[in-house]
Amino acid sequence: MSSELVVEKNSITRWGIVGTLIWSVIIAFVFLLTQIIATGIYIGFVYGKMEAKEYAGLMSTLQYNGYVLSLCTFATLFICSGLILGIINL
Repeated sequence: MSSELVVEKNSITRWGIVGTLIWSVIIAFVFLLTQIIATGIYIGFVYGKMEAKEYAGLMSTLQYNGYVLSLCTFATLFICSGLILGIINL
C-alpha cells in the first residue's frame, strides 16, 4: 500500500491587491448610496415634498434621529451584506 498524499491545485483565482481595492471602492460607493437612498425615502415618507433650501437644515437635524439611523443601518445590512456575499462567491 502506498501512503502518498495527492494534492490537487486549487482552481480558484485570486483577485490580488488591485481587485481587492476595486471591490472595496465599489462596496464603499454602494454603502454611501444606500445610506443616501434610505434617508431620502425617510424624508419622502415623513416630510413629503420640500424646497431645496430646507434640505440642509433637515439633514443636520436628522443626523441625531435614531429612527433614521436604524433605518439606514438595516438597509445597509441587507444591501451590503448581500453584495459582499455575492463578491465572495465570484
